[in-house]
Amino acid sequence: MPKRIARLEFCRYYLVNIGLFIVLFCTSIAVGDPVGSVVRGAACVGVVALNILIAIPRFHDLGKPSSNVLLFLIPFYNAIVFARLFLRDSQLGPNEYGNQPVKRILRVALQK
Repeated sequence: MPKRIARLEFCRYYLVNIGLFIVLFCTSIAVGDPVGSVVRGAACVGVVALNILIAIPRFHDLGKPSSNVLLFLIPFYNAIVFARLFLRDSQLGPNEYGNQPVKRILRVALQK
């Protein structure tokens, strides 16, 4: 996983994560009660873990430390933090976590 991810990349990872959760949740409902409960629980834990892993590089892209992930534990404020991850642009230029992701993507596109 890169040290910094741009807003569009964050949205893509997040939507794939939510899509996987919906598929697992629907499958767990179709399977039945005892096994379905285990699958639903594992899906919830997996979604939370993946969202944290995806949010860390996004915080780095904004120039914030990864400890800001703990802000997701504060009720109601976590929605504001999450919206900032979706809406704020990347910090321009390189920062302490690496180069700007847009330039990295352009460099890969130009090499092809």
